[in-house]
Amino acid sequence: MQTFKKVLFAILIFLFQVLILDHLPLSYGVQINLFIYIILCLIPFNMNKTSLIFIAFLIGLLRDLFTFTYGLYAFGAIVIIFIQHYYFLLPQYNKFKKIESPLYANSNLLGWRSFLIYITIFSTIFTFLVNIINYLASWIYIRFFFIIEEIIFTIIFICIAELIRSWLFHKEEKEKFV
Repeated sequence: MQTFKKVLFAILIFLFQVLILDHLPLSYGVQINLFIYIILCLIPFNMNKTSLIFIAFLIGLLRDLFTFTYGLYAFGAIVIIFIQHYYFLLPQYNKFKKIESPLYANSNLLGWRSFLIYITIFSTIFTFLVNIINYLASWIYIRFFFIIEEIIFTIIFICIAELIRSWLFHKEEKEKFV
């Protein structure tokens, strides 16, 4: 039942992204990429690396179908999952190597400080990667402030989504790690 709720939550986040956030212009060309929350927090990070890359590719390809970006988000999702695999090999995450059940990167598991660092690092990499590839033909230095604005709004919306997820699934996950 827990997996069904997470899948349903991921579908709702995805629909919110493609139906509302993609059509909400904050300023010239800036978008909120709540889509990355699905990749980073709603897919277990301790799965087989090949499976993770395949799932990220499918989710990114689905996002590309809605935005007509021809593999841009699929590429960004694959790069993020690839880097994420090595991020969780850092020494402070050794305690997760022994756990066989699926682990999701969220505020309950990592703590809010580590979670904010994690989200900031990966949303920055993802946003820069997607924007640099998307706007390679244009003047990148003009878009720099828009990229920073997009990163800030993405981090804010990811934190809001994480608060909602934490509120919805709080009881079940606390019992699991206590």
